[in-house]
This record gives sequence, C-alpha cells and structure tokens, in this order.
Amino acid sequence: MTAEEVIKKNKKRILFRADGNNEIGLGHVYRCLAIAERLAEQFDCFLAASNPAPELKETICGRVTLVELKEYGNNEMEAKDIALSIVSSYQIDIITLDGYSFDTAYQLCIKNNCKAVLISIDDNQPYHYLADIVINHAGGVDAASISKEPYTKLFLGNDCLLLRKEFIEASTRKKEIAGINSAVICFGGSDPGDFTGKIVSCIANEASISEITVIVGSAYNKIKNLEKIVNSYSHINIKTNLDAEAIVKLMERTQLAILPSSTISLEALSCNMVIITGLTAQNQSNIYKGLTREETV
Repeated sequence: MTAEEVIKKNKKRILFRADGNNEIGLGHVYRCLAIAERLAEQFDCFLAASNPAPELKETICGRVTLVELKEYGNNEMEAKDIALSIVSSYQIDIITLDGYSFDTAYQLCIKNNCKAVLISIDDNQPYHYLADIVINHAGGVDAASISKEPYTKLFLGNDCLLLRKEFIEASTRKKEIAGINSAVICFGGSDPGDFTGKIVSCIANEASISEITVIVGSAYNKIKNLEKIVNSYSHINIKTNLDAEAIVKLMERTQLAILPSSTISLEALSCNMVIITGLTAQNQSNIYKGLTREETV
C-alpha cells in the first residue's frame, strides 16, 4: 500500500517504532501489534522496523502497514528521517516508541522536527523523557523515579496493561486450581540465555507434573538442543509461534507457568495461573516487583 493510498482514509494514524530479533527478543514488536489490534477501528496503524526477519515481516504485514527503515549512521539520523520524511509521507498523528535505544536525544530530535504526539513505552529505561506520554504497565513503578518534562503524562501500573485482547478477556473468567499437575514454560520469542532449556532440564523428572508445554518463538535458536531433551520425555511438548488465542486456551487449562518477569507473566496472571518467575533482564525489575505483590504469585 502506497502512502498516497493510505492517506485517503479519514482515521488518525499511529506509527509504532519497534524492532525484534534474537538478541532483544520479539516482545516490543508483539506489544505494539497488540496495541494496534485494539486500536484498529479508530486508527490506521503503522510499524517502522529496521531489517525485520522474513518471518517477523510476515507477522507485521498481516496486522499493520510495515514501514521498513533504511540503514542510518546513528539514532539521531533515524529519528530525524522519521520526523521529517515518514511522518510527512504517511501524515502520522502519533508516534509510539517501544525499545531500548529511543533515549532523550532521540526524542528531542523527533520533538524538534515534527508536531506528532510522542508516546514512550517504558521498560525501566534510565533516561529523561521528553515524550508527551509515558506508559509503563509494571506494577512496581515509582512515579517519582521517572525523569520527565512537566508536560509529560504518566500512565503506570496494572490499570494500563498493554495486553492482547484475548488476555484482557481471559482476566474476566474464573478459574479453579485444586492442584498443580501441568506447567507451561515460555521465555519469549528469542531467549538468548536459553532459560527455556535450563528450566526444562530442571523439571523434566518432576513426578507431580504430568504435562509440560514449552512455548518458543521463531527467533529461538536453541531448538535442536531443546528437541534432544524433550525427545526423551513423552509428557513434554514443544509449541512454536502460538497466537494469542492458542496461548490463552493453553494457559486456561494449565495450572503453573514458569516465565520471566516480562509481559508474558502479566498475560499468565490474566489467565489466573500460579506463576514462578524471576529476572532474565534488568529492565524486568519493576514487573517483578509488581508480580510479587500479587496474592496469586
């Protein structure tokens, strides 16, 4: 779809800026796609990504308009091109940044070169915010710790959960847990530290758990090693690239989830699961704090 075809529509337009790969994971992209899905009736949604892998590109294009970014010399050059070229071409009204490299200088460049409303999704980044809005759905966030401009509005905590609609709907359904005999293991789309394999090895011989489902994503590159472990056990299954509906169905019939303290834990909590969680990255600390305050954890 060309820019000319897009701007004939009457809806306002949101540009999400996020990347996904086997180093940083796919969580930023999937979170933006989840938000876009919930806003699709009111907004035209775009996602700007740098060098998306073919499988990720297919996922993005099936849900929003993909804007592939060219190679830039530095982040400031990228921000300036987005503000001056992409915003103009697609008549973008709102820019949403979700990632680790969109620091104060990046935000300043956007603010200085376009009039789009700027939103930052915060995963505990340690920099000053110039964005108009900052969203952090972690339950352990201290608003006073966020460095921001006087005009910046904060949306924090569980009331601002950025989850896919299937999980929001699941949170309204009751679930009874009489005992724990099944488990889900999921450490994101890439899991560069291979916590997946380590956890599977730890609980594979746990007699009380009769069914273990391991969820991995397209960027997980230890799949052959995992298959060698799983092939020795009939009660362990590997699922790849499950959509939200399939994950909800799995979580609703399973009692225990072993997960990092990231968005996937918030999704499991919405499905009323018992959760074993911990930190696999420092930016998860606020979600971890929030989760450990919940009675179900």
